[in-house]
Amino acid sequence: SEESPEMPKHLKPGRPHLIVSEKRKDLLPQVISLFRFADRCRLPDYSQVLLCNSRTTIQELEVFLLRSTLDPERKVYAIAFADDLSANCADHLEKFLFETMVDNTNNYNLVVFCCDESSQVSVILEKCKSKLGCESDDDLRSYICDNLKTEANELDDYRARLVTSTQPSSG
Repeated sequence: SEESPEMPKHLKPGRPHLIVSEKRKDLLPQVISLFRFADRCRLPDYSQVLLCNSRTTIQELEVFLLRSTLDPERKVYAIAFADDLSANCADHLEKFLFETMVDNTNNYNLVVFCCDESSQVSVILEKCKSKLGCESDDDLRSYICDNLKTEANELDDYRARLVTSTQPSSG
């Protein structure tokens, strides 16, 4: 199948990839590096990254997985802190990726980030384990600043914001 222009070259589309970060504090820089390494080098939009915690619901996960696997633009999607998902959510992730999507020929681009190699999600995706380098803090700062410039070539006064919502797929 044809490689997506969005995915880093060593990560193949059409299957999930597991990246295990050695330290929890290094996980978000790795997520940012994923988008930095992509060909188009754009910052992700709000719909491309799911930040998980123990309160992430199956419905939130389902909406995100459907969005990521059925995206006609084949953007890169990342699930961060997937090891914080509940056992029910981890089971749902496994069922979705290895049962529901098994016959789907869509070339989705999904990377799952964990911190704990022995977590349920890490064990489920063990055969999908990949490596992803992390750029230096200075390179990541430069990348973020370059992507926050407006058309007038000035930095956005608002910088970056985290928008949250209690409803799935709306924050």
